[in-house]
Amino acid sequence: MLRPPLQQQGLLLPRRDGHPGYLLNPTATQSCSFCPYSVGDEYARTLHFYYSARGRDAGALLALCVTNFVLLFGVTWLVRVQLRRWRK
Repeated sequence: MLRPPLQQQGLLLPRRDGHPGYLLNPTATQSCSFCPYSVGDEYARTLHFYYSARGRDAGALLALCVTNFVLLFGVTWLVRVQLRRWRK
């Protein structure tokens, strides 16, 4: 949160030049918020997720889901079926 004087637009415009983002409430006189990202892709880049790599990321997510599914049913089968057979 920023605590600007009455004319916050004049103070923040030089700061904004060349930087993405926007003021959440440009007419505020007590406190205002500045969002440093203008679109979600800018935030995702800070986490090293890029739109151009969406296929790779979707493949990794699919592999994770398939692995979890196989492990879930594999371990369940092992515990419930095979352990009963081995005990007899």
